[in-house]
Amino acid sequence: MFAKAFPNTTSIAYNTAGYDKRTNGLDYNNPAPLFPMYEMLVRHYRHQLTFIQGLHPLLPSAISSVTFETTNLVLSAAYLDRYAEHPQFDPSVLRKVTIYNIGNGINWSWFKPTKENEIVFSDFVEANFIFAERAHRPVKLDPTGGFVLRFPALYLLRVGDSAPYYGDFYSLFHRLPITTLAMGESVKDLPHIDTRIAANAQMLDLIARPNADIPTNLSPEIITRFYNAMHKVQDLYMVGNTFPLSSIGQLIGVLKMTIELDDSKFSQLNSAIRQLPRVRFLDVAYRRLRRDGKFAYNWESTEEIPLLGPIVPYNNGFRNDALDTWDLPPISAHLHTLRIEHDSVPVLYETRRLIRSLPNLNKVAVAREVVLNISTLNNIRGKGVKTQVYPP
Repeated sequence: MFAKAFPNTTSIAYNTAGYDKRTNGLDYNNPAPLFPMYEMLVRHYRHQLTFIQGLHPLLPSAISSVTFETTNLVLSAAYLDRYAEHPQFDPSVLRKVTIYNIGNGINWSWFKPTKENEIVFSDFVEANFIFAERAHRPVKLDPTGGFVLRFPALYLLRVGDSAPYYGDFYSLFHRLPITTLAMGESVKDLPHIDTRIAANAQMLDLIARPNADIPTNLSPEIITRFYNAMHKVQDLYMVGNTFPLSSIGQLIGVLKMTIELDDSKFSQLNSAIRQLPRVRFLDVAYRRLRRDGKFAYNWESTEEIPLLGPIVPYNNGFRNDALDTWDLPPISAHLHTLRIEHDSVPVLYETRRLIRSLPNLNKVAVAREVVLNISTLNNIRGKGVKTQVYPP
């Protein structure tokens, strides 16, 4: 009845385990009452489905021998790992794939080989591989799984927590023109990853996770080696840990940037902006994605970029020139949007100095606790800068 009413269906999803309130409480170990209907619909539509989303389970094991010509696939490895049989997908028609809850590496046999052990994802443009968090394997897995893998059209890659499994999972994609790249890895694992993966990225997210169990110092070179490789990056998002500002001058092409800083490093931001001649949008994050009981990695002392001018001493909690409103020497001709998540008094002082050093600034967003102070400054200056509460 349902199938006859919707003869042109090309997409089917089966959500359980609280991913959707409408199916809240269902369990993939006991998926009734929807499973029989789901199995019937997949059987009926299997030759025309272009999108399959399975959160638990993916597909009925009873029809695992069918090769599906889906173009957009979202699947949970945690489900497929439970069964000896599994569906096989045609890699030649796939365009987007998301695999999450990967706990034993990627089983490339889910995809039909083109010939013998070669799998060619000829139209594959977007890949998302999210691994389950775990301790490092003593012996790392082979990213290829014994197959020859080809991704001639891939340009968007998102990977999370792969290092404990593979070391450098990104080695599969070094020769590809990946223009959009998201890396969700622990900072301490980055030395094992070849920076060539970032060479063609125009949009790059570096999300540091998880944080350290104890206070730990790392060499800034862990990050600066990536700065040196980001030749084409225009949109950069770096959160989850503080990031060193040394060598940031390598990022001369960046137009939009989000970076996480602690209060103690905020005074260096002024000089850092000078080294980013094209930046138009700057978002300074604070303790983004931090976890309870975890510590951010600290950077070993090295020569830091200089401060701009002397530090003015406190006077009853405020700097002596906290009410100054006149222009300071410009540090950027292009930066027009500034967003700052911090709310401490020292950062308020530095924020005021930044505003006075940015002649083409037209929008600033700050923490609610300091928005009145910044709004008053902008009104007095009469430059037409719009003040918003962070996040806007």
